[in-house]
Amino acid sequence: MALAIAAMVIIPSGASAAFSVSNFNYSSSSLQASGHPDTTISFNRNGSESEDLKDIQLDLPTGVFANPEAATTKCSASQFNADNCPAASNVGSVSVKVKALSLLDLTIPGSVDVLTADNGQVATLGLSLRPAKICIVIFCAQPNKIFLKTGITINTFDDSNLRTYTPGSPKSAVIGIPLLFVTPTITGDITINSLSLSFQSRGGSPTQSCTWWGSCTTKPPTGPYFFRQAGACVPTTSTVKLISYQNASSTATSTYTPTGCGSVPSTSTGFTFQPAVKKYNTPSATTYTLTIPEADATIQHALPKIVDNDFPMGSGINLDALSGVVSCTETQLRAKACPAGSKIGTASAASKYLPAGLKGDVYATGSVGNQVPIAVLLRGQAQGANDQTYVIFRGTLGVRGSVEGGDGHAYARFDKIPQLPFSAFTLNLTAPVYVNPKTCGTATTTATITQFSGQTITKTNPYTNTDCPAAPETTITQQPASTTVDPTADFAYSSSIAGSTFTCTLKLQGSADPAVPFGCNGDNWTPTGTTGSFSSESLPNGTYDFSVYATNQTVADATPATASFTLNLTSVFTMTPSISPSTVDAATHPDFNASVAFDGGQPAAVAIRMPMGFNASLATAEQCSNADALGGTCQAGSIIGTASLTANVGAGTENSTSGTIYLTEGPEADDAGGVALKIESPSGTFVAQAGAYLVNNGNNQYLDIRSFPNKLSGPGGSQVDFTIKNLSLDFNGASGLLTTPSKCGVDQFQTSGKSYDNQTAAVSSVDLTTVGCAAILGNFTPNLTQTFSSTQAATESNVSAFIDGIGDNTGTIKNMTVLEPAAFGANYAAFGVADDMCPGGSITGSNSTFDPSSCPASAIIGTMVLYTPLLVDPIVGTVYLVNQLPLPWFGVAIDQPGIHVRLTGFTDLVKVNPSCVEQNPDGTSGFCQKQISVKFNNLPDVPLQAVDFSLTGEPRPNNANTKLLTSNVLKVSDPNTSNCPKAPNDTSAAKATVDSYTGAVANLEQLITFTGC
Repeated sequence: MALAIAAMVIIPSGASAAFSVSNFNYSSSSLQASGHPDTTISFNRNGSESEDLKDIQLDLPTGVFANPEAATTKCSASQFNADNCPAASNVGSVSVKVKALSLLDLTIPGSVDVLTADNGQVATLGLSLRPAKICIVIFCAQPNKIFLKTGITINTFDDSNLRTYTPGSPKSAVIGIPLLFVTPTITGDITINSLSLSFQSRGGSPTQSCTWWGSCTTKPPTGPYFFRQAGACVPTTSTVKLISYQNASSTATSTYTPTGCGSVPSTSTGFTFQPAVKKYNTPSATTYTLTIPEADATIQHALPKIVDNDFPMGSGINLDALSGVVSCTETQLRAKACPAGSKIGTASAASKYLPAGLKGDVYATGSVGNQVPIAVLLRGQAQGANDQTYVIFRGTLGVRGSVEGGDGHAYARFDKIPQLPFSAFTLNLTAPVYVNPKTCGTATTTATITQFSGQTITKTNPYTNTDCPAAPETTITQQPASTTVDPTADFAYSSSIAGSTFTCTLKLQGSADPAVPFGCNGDNWTPTGTTGSFSSESLPNGTYDFSVYATNQTVADATPATASFTLNLTSVFTMTPSISPSTVDAATHPDFNASVAFDGGQPAAVAIRMPMGFNASLATAEQCSNADALGGTCQAGSIIGTASLTANVGAGTENSTSGTIYLTEGPEADDAGGVALKIESPSGTFVAQAGAYLVNNGNNQYLDIRSFPNKLSGPGGSQVDFTIKNLSLDFNGASGLLTTPSKCGVDQFQTSGKSYDNQTAAVSSVDLTTVGCAAILGNFTPNLTQTFSSTQAATESNVSAFIDGIGDNTGTIKNMTVLEPAAFGANYAAFGVADDMCPGGSITGSNSTFDPSSCPASAIIGTMVLYTPLLVDPIVGTVYLVNQLPLPWFGVAIDQPGIHVRLTGFTDLVKVNPSCVEQNPDGTSGFCQKQISVKFNNLPDVPLQAVDFSLTGEPRPNNANTKLLTSNVLKVSDPNTSNCPKAPNDTSAAKATVDSYTGAVANLEQLITFTGC
């Protein structure tokens, strides 16, 4: 028998398969999501006995967590080494099958205890293997115990889960071998062939109770819950990786699906959002906290997967706080090496699974602009500087809502939250990125929380916004009489607070047209004054309602001051117009006749307001000088038509005669140009001069004949009285002097005038119905050329957008939207701070009139040049930055004689793909790529051959005159970001949408090539 046993010791075992893992199994006693199952994990090692198992790496399924605090008393290192762990530290059992000395197949049971954690670990488990006695016949020996440690860390960068790592499994052990009467003790090889871990749902050792007659029962542990099931009812996978002493490795997976998500509690999640400063329109640091119950329950509370926070309406992002902020790349984030300039806050998380919690920082991780991708990098605290516990939350901070509609607000969306059981997550934006709303009172944040269990809940949290500017009180100090014969209505008004701006409406009762608000500060308004004024154009008879309200910074008088008056022109002086162009087809060049019959007096002045878009050119003929016009000596090259009049001359003889119409310089300083009439008659020479200028923000042209004579200069210097009965003006359209509107439909010519007796004729209207827009839709084919100073990744750039190709008989531009390539973000350093821009009140809405009177010089950022066939030289306007959200708007002021136009360019961030959704139906992130847009939607109906919008100025001093601000308003995305186009597809499109008053729409595109991505 001894020989047989000796033979067994020295005879090698048969050949086996290569080193690998098989029969890996992860099983739970219950699949209830967020429940507390007993769990067993087992596997087999395959291979020769020489391929000893060294390291075991086990990744638990995502969402499965073991609570080391379930061990109410942890086992110390000395207790573990002495196999004397307290019962309260026990959390499971272990069973290992080994081959010893190529001879003995041993199954070794043991226990699993929670040890005092080693450095760098969330928790440390101890596996105590206690082999049974080995007996042959009647001889027994006791092999030594085996002690293993397995460290638990958190797998960090994707969807966090627990990872256990058991290094250095023994390849030899002290084993007693009973041989007949001698029991030698030797140290020999052992090979682990399989391992099974069984974790209890609760901490502590099972207890046994026995009756006096010897019947015993085992009761399960009653300590705190130890194992927690994943909370999402989707397939989840565990992975085991075995490594041999020969560095061979093998991996296996086991997948299962939790169930019962509908039973997971979901209503107790809470959050708070509180700015450090709760003051109107003021930037502030903020604190955001998300809380989740974590007390032991049969089914734990659901964990948040996506948290989408809509901050109070009217809140915004502080451009100043983002100035100079850089982005942390994914590589830098994973290396825990984000640059200091990317940090915008701090954060922490508390969890009973991590007794000392997690602390870390908040970083900007993308192109810093209106939508800022952020990451929260949390680090473990318990094990000091060497702690390898890292957890990352990812999200986006930005502004939502329609800028044009005025319902924008800040938001923070965390759409990559690890399934880590935490009781509180706190985020502190130490940079004052958040801007409080511009209104006082309750400001409410709404959080939409999508949980891993699939349920969605909505929570709200308010705070009180204070210290709003006082609401002004508006008073009308001058107004027309309740019934008046003056067609020009004059108003004056005041505010109770100095520096207020004013907004007015004037509406004819019974009119179907809405009352459109307009800025009405008046020419004498000052930033420190309290008064404003408004004078209307000549109005037709009717009853009018006028309103005006003052705005102090952003707070408006909620009760506008109002006045009503009735215009009833009963003067005996009357004017009866007859006006007819030779064609009413859109965008054509008609001959034009305007005749006016007078009765009840000699006209001293006559004004004709053209319909919107009915334009006269100052470039189709030579301009006669004012001196020659008054002297009646204009050159032949300035002739643009003929005139005739019928008048009572002298004692009453009616006389008809005709003459010439000349194009002239503007007779007064604020006229764009002029017209002179010269008519020779037997009784003398008639000379009158008119000024031409734009009104209604460039939409209408006026011809104002201001100098009708009431005497003719006869032979020998004699003065002959005469009274005009009829005046007829015939303009020749052959040279393109006149252009009909591009907008089809009905509008009116309006005439008004006064007599030498200072009587005012009622305003008269003559309809003009423009047709034929459909026939020229296809003629509208503009081109776009954008020029950038740099297209290199991570550099600043200025921009010029040039739109041309707009010819005659094509229609005029109504709206113009320019979209920058998605590779460009906003360069906030170019905007400066709020004081460097025009105040937001200088443009109260995308359809309001821009008021540059309160703009600092530092707000000037570029020029807009309009090329029009109506003028010899192009029109040059100054472009200002206006402090609006989410990006500064542009205000354009054009001021030259007779041409005063204010344009608004409102900016936005629009989706590159309009059908993209921010949140998918399943609650996952649907991040939408966006691009900067600038839209001008209030261009007058004036023929434009080209538009050059250029933000390419030299550096300008800021308002405090302490530094220079760049005019490079764009910044190319950083390399390796999704917005930065990479070769070979290294282009991104600059786009524009230009539509005409005819209804034609042109979608333009220009490919821009970027480098360095």
